[in-house]
Amino acid sequence: MSGWKQPKAPDPDDEGQEIGSYVIGKTIGFGGFSVVKEAHTIEKGMDICRAVKIVKKKVRDTEKENEEIQAEFEHEVNLWRHLSHRYILGLISVYDTPYATFCITSYNIGGTLFDLVKNNRSGISPRLARKYSYQLASALRYLHQDMRIVHRDIKLENVLLNTSEDPEGNILVCDFGMAEFLNGTSSDNDSDDDAYEHHHSRPPPKVHGPANSSSAIAVSNESPVIGSLQYAAPELIESDNPIIQTYVDIWAFGVVVYTLHCGDLPFHHGLRPKLQSMIMEAAWNQEVYGSKAVSPFENSIDVVRGCLEKSVTMRWDISRVLDSAWLSVLSEDSP
Repeated sequence: MSGWKQPKAPDPDDEGQEIGSYVIGKTIGFGGFSVVKEAHTIEKGMDICRAVKIVKKKVRDTEKENEEIQAEFEHEVNLWRHLSHRYILGLISVYDTPYATFCITSYNIGGTLFDLVKNNRSGISPRLARKYSYQLASALRYLHQDMRIVHRDIKLENVLLNTSEDPEGNILVCDFGMAEFLNGTSSDNDSDDDAYEHHHSRPPPKVHGPANSSSAIAVSNESPVIGSLQYAAPELIESDNPIIQTYVDIWAFGVVVYTLHCGDLPFHHGLRPKLQSMIMEAAWNQEVYGSKAVSPFENSIDVVRGCLEKSVTMRWDISRVLDSAWLSVLSEDSP
């Protein structure tokens, strides 16, 4: 009969819909143009829960904007799919449909380092701070030296804490939307059949990734700082052009190490110009940090100093970080 409203057909990314061998579950997170949901499958007779990052083909009003978003995401997927490291979130499979691109990853139940710090505003234990810092440094060494990739958006929110096998958790670096190959090169593992660069115009690198990313820790409820400017190195603030160099990751790593110990960011202010000035002057409170990084971990301050060095020629690289007295005693098998 006319007048009866027909039930809306489910969208391909709705809960209960299938993609490949997976059944989509509830929503567990959001990104800039993406949504992350549970994805259930059966393996060896067992129900396995994974995560799926979904980017729709139409998220903006104009075709040009949609094409730009898709090009950026395809670039991220092309780079991400070549990565294999114990401290980097792995990309298990990709389903490309006319409706959306579905990226299947492991499902990690421990939240992020951001969540951990938010719940420990005086800082986490020096032992755990060293453990997570070592794992993050190991992931950066793999990216910088083995894969020749700069992440460009290292921050607490982009470091997952996987507690599925260890109650203390092990970190997994995620979100490669800002990442770029050094010198504009692609992975040696690319093939003519599936390499993104061989089929599409590569999107230009974003200029100031850290300043345009998701919200970081707010100074207070009255003066929140929006964006991840707090992780941006001085040279990013000065430059009008993209900087694809590993030393921008090293600065952000130093910010993470400081924050794990202190429970607060080394550079923060409610006024953006003042925050930029603090970063440009590399003005962070070494006395406060020293009171948090207690013996036998006090030599971690040398690492933070080396990473938060304003001069890019004097700033440490990831090898020097891992060779430091603070981290060199650890190994890949450390608890």
